[in-house]
Amino acid sequence: MPKTAKFYKKYKSSIDKMASAYKKQGAVVIIFERFIYETHIPLLLAISISRYPYFKFLFYDIIGVILWAIGFVSLGYFFGQNAITLVMLMQKYIIEPSEKISKKMIK
Repeated sequence: MPKTAKFYKKYKSSIDKMASAYKKQGAVVIIFERFIYETHIPLLLAISISRYPYFKFLFYDIIGVILWAIGFVSLGYFFGQNAITLVMLMQKYIIEPSEKISKKMIK
């Protein structure tokens, strides 16, 4: 008996519970798992073990990719517009006062 068959037989009840959970909330999990760091590969493995329908997964994954790309490109655009202002404020209120304090400590 192959190792995968032994694994499936040993954990059949857990896999069935996972499959029923993905039937109920699979779309939400697939769409938003991209936004949570280090969850992509484990969730893909869990979804494949639960035998989630491929085209349904593909549809929700494409939606997730589009939302992820729009979100991070938008953050980059809006942050990039204000990055110079942010650096100037950091220099004025964080770097210069700390340099003055360190000069006083050296004397």
